[in-house]
Amino acid sequence: MEKLKQRTSQADVARAAGVSISTVSRVLSDVPGISEDVRRDVRSVAEQLGYRQRTSTRPAKLHDIVAYLHVRQATGSVSTMYQAIIEGIKAEAQRLGIPMVVRARDETVSGALDVPSLPSTGLMFVGLDPEDSVFERIAETGNPAILVNGLDPQMRVDAIAPANFFGGRAVANHLAELGHTRAIILSSVRRWTLRRRIEGFQAGLRENGIPAAEVIELPDLNSDWAIAKLRERLQHGGFEATAAFCGNDTVALGAIETLQSEGIRVPQDFSVVGFDDLPFADIVSPRITTIHVAWEEMGRQALTLLEGQARRRHRAPLQVQAGVRLVTRETTAAR
Repeated sequence: MEKLKQRTSQADVARAAGVSISTVSRVLSDVPGISEDVRRDVRSVAEQLGYRQRTSTRPAKLHDIVAYLHVRQATGSVSTMYQAIIEGIKAEAQRLGIPMVVRARDETVSGALDVPSLPSTGLMFVGLDPEDSVFERIAETGNPAILVNGLDPQMRVDAIAPANFFGGRAVANHLAELGHTRAIILSSVRRWTLRRRIEGFQAGLRENGIPAAEVIELPDLNSDWAIAKLRERLQHGGFEATAAFCGNDTVALGAIETLQSEGIRVPQDFSVVGFDDLPFADIVSPRITTIHVAWEEMGRQALTLLEGQARRRHRAPLQVQAGVRLVTRETTAAR
């Protein structure tokens, strides 16, 4: 039996035209902001390949929502943060009368997520960084999609995250005001959101005439890695720094424990700042100076963005920053 010819996809057009799938999608949907040369080339390739535009694209209304969440985020040290995000999404979904399900996934199989074929389903990737194959699937199906506590450098879908750059900058300004002139950074650099925190901190140091901070890179943001890396460094000569900016509060907690075990007092000898303002940051002793994020409100705003995307399918993807603020507690002191 003769094999049926597979329908030409936007991915096929993108490969032949030498552009991204996002560009193909925007050209074929008449989204403004594409040069006429690129628009003409893409349409010409699409015609040559026999690409047929789908008759039904994104809906005028969301019928349901699937929120993907990493298993570790649901069960680990940052679970309270992600619980708050999900609660915010659920509350807004309930207010709008939109059914919602949460699916926990292992990050290693994010490229094989079961993206629904119905464009009436909104997709939310909470703290996940989908692989290119997922974005290709989204472009094909026309599903409204958003990264929550994430950032897509290619701007293929909407994204909302804390104002990480400005949060990091606020920490640098705080330490500079206290008289610190040397700092280190304890963080993973695996995600774009974390890189933005580091960039903001380094920018704040520069603005205050302070040398760039050394980055002690962690494989992941947890207290065990913070303890191991910091202890290793202290046993091999230490450092000149008098303060540490940590990728999150969990790392800050591990750093404080390690410093104290080595006889270094926090904050009298060394200041430590976290990020996220997880509940334990205000309970432990000393209470952790950190950057507060309104996680539940960010979840609500994420769903508002997703619904707006469903209603206005031709608009360009949005990257939204949720406001943050410095919370000064007991782990920072003047030099």
